[in-house]
Amino acid sequence: MVQGEPEDEDFIQEVNGIKFIVGKETSETVTILNIDYSNNWLRKGFSVYASGQRGRC
Repeated sequence: MVQGEPEDEDFIQEVNGIKFIVGKETSETVTILNIDYSNNWLRKGFSVYASGQRGRC
């Protein structure tokens, strides 16, 4: 994910009015990027799951 202003080569996806920006290096390496939001009594916040050519996290 990119922190700052988007650049021309960044990947930008908008879902439900929220823009997600992924840097060029990350978008070339990661093939699947899932962003989930939880709001329950155990936790509140975003979780990012990525997998690609160089492994998983």
